[in-house]
Amino acid sequence: MRDETVKTYTIAVGWKALIFGGVLLFIALSVYIGCVPFLDHLKIVPTVLCLLVSTALLILFIFAMVYLFKYKVTICEDALVIRKLRGELRVSLASITGYRYVYKSGYWIYLTERKKKIVITEYLSKLDNFEQWLAVGYKNLDYEEAKVESEKFLQGLEGTQDRDYTLHFIHKVKSFSKVLNILGVISFTWIFIYPIYYEMAICINAIIVLFAILTALIYYRYIDIDSKSNSFVKSNVALALIFPSLGLAIRSLLDYNLIYSPNVWIYAATPTMVVIILFFVRSKEGIKNKLQLLLFVPVFFAYSYGVVIQANCLLDRAEPEQYSVVVIDKRISSAKVTEYYLKVGPWGPFTKDNEISVSRDVYDSVEANEQVGTYIMPGRLKIPWFGTW
Repeated sequence: MRDETVKTYTIAVGWKALIFGGVLLFIALSVYIGCVPFLDHLKIVPTVLCLLVSTALLILFIFAMVYLFKYKVTICEDALVIRKLRGELRVSLASITGYRYVYKSGYWIYLTERKKKIVITEYLSKLDNFEQWLAVGYKNLDYEEAKVESEKFLQGLEGTQDRDYTLHFIHKVKSFSKVLNILGVISFTWIFIYPIYYEMAICINAIIVLFAILTALIYYRYIDIDSKSNSFVKSNVALALIFPSLGLAIRSLLDYNLIYSPNVWIYAATPTMVVIILFFVRSKEGIKNKLQLLLFVPVFFAYSYGVVIQANCLLDRAEPEQYSVVVIDKRISSAKVTEYYLKVGPWGPFTKDNEISVSRDVYDSVEANEQVGTYIMPGRLKIPWFGTW
């Protein structure tokens, strides 16, 4: 007997249009990659490599398009039917034990059979209706875990004089963490998009991250770098760590031309490892949660790198070695950030033609075959860097 259909959900039209546009752009990119060897007359090995990459991208995007328009979730009288690329998955409603929402992943629906789970995308049409159907019929496991955690925590405070103070402190910590995360996002926007008062912006970003690290280490029972948003006890300062750290690293990459030195890796890697070890020791969670700290290694490295480069260059008070060099060519790179480059002849430590990143003012002030002034600085931390004037 055929099930009576209750409701059908497909990918929302807005998401279809957005993903479809992105896929078309990537298809164009893959076609361009496939044509590069014939345009630039490359040798056989680069030609084969470009064709393989182009073919792989085309296949991937074709699968993405088919998946996009084929994906459908149907709620029947006694079953949940998910149509995907490889066919239909039919799940009995009686076998569903609960669900949880995972950011950027979707809804994880847990089944009784061998503790399996299925994932429903969060890009469905009429998502509110689907969420309501889940909430009415099944347990929200995140809420249940938070409820158990809060009850266990409150039971531990029963009969103690510090109960009210502890609850008040948890509330204050959550408010503090929220403000710190907001400041982290604002400071990133400041330093990345419109970095006026440059030194102040650098210092504030560095201080926000340092403050987030110290508070998470000192108040580790109440603050974590990436705890669950539904936790009754713990707050997280993930945004206050991630965004300013990325801002510092990006500004350092864009604003300074470095001459290779092993000191960069030594100064950046050492504090990164120290911070990771401190968090690993402080963590009271299981080994699985401790290993998740490794996901923050790039974040801490970005912060260390940004602080090291900024300190090395902003605090450098040495006399510059000045040069005058001929401009061979110039170009503008307009990827995610507009950058200006001059191709110049040999100078200083450079024995071959090389490109240097310059400001727009310098870029507009010179043309090919003209001379531009350059200088080399030793660096406060012995990491040499150079610029133009």
